Amino acid sequence: MMKKKKILNIKTGIISTMITGFVIGIMILSNSISPEIIVEETYIRSWHTVFEGALADGMEASPDGGILQIFFINHTETPTTTYSNNSSQKYQDWCNTSGLGYASADDFRTEIDHSTLFDVLLRVNGNKTMCWNGTAFIGSYLRVNFTSPHLGIAALTGMIGVESQNNTGLEYLWMNFYLNNSGAGYSIIRGNESKLPTIRYQAYY
Repeated sequence: MMKKKKILNIKTGIISTMITGFVIGIMILSNSISPEIIVEETYIRSWHTVFEGALADGMEASPDGGILQIFFINHTETPTTTYSNNSSQKYQDWCNTSGLGYASADDFRTEIDHSTLFDVLLRVNGNKTMCWNGTAFIGSYLRVNFTSPHLGIAALTGMIGVESQNNTGLEYLWMNFYLNNSGAGYSIIRGNESKLPTIRYQAYY
């Protein structure tokens, strides 16, 4: 009888140890296959104002994502193709030939021929913070609103943008924004003065 009891106790201990080990194993396996909770941060783009104020205060000489030049340039019937050119020198030459003007520094004043049709052309660029989608520059991520009551341009009227240089290998996207009075062009009367009080340059990032 004593021998049987010892054997029974041994068997009972083995079974108990096996059950304990099985439970621990299940717990470890359960923890190892539990799904991970991953929280991803979603960034939502919105319009940010790069500059807003008097146009003269927004002119920049260095191309670091800002307003570069403004041209009172001879009116064209084909603005989309004409203003896709990326040469500031060419636009300056056109202005000089037509008796019109341009500026590339702040606090400017320029004289232009009266009774001569012209468009308002604004050159800007945007860096990869302002108009980059991760792989390419996006022209629609930049916009300019402009006003000049003396020219009959209502407050903060949206200018029409034309990409003039979009190269993913460069640091900037260059764009030209224009207003042409719905295709009719602008002009000033002899002796009159036109002011450019407000411009808003925005980027979508």
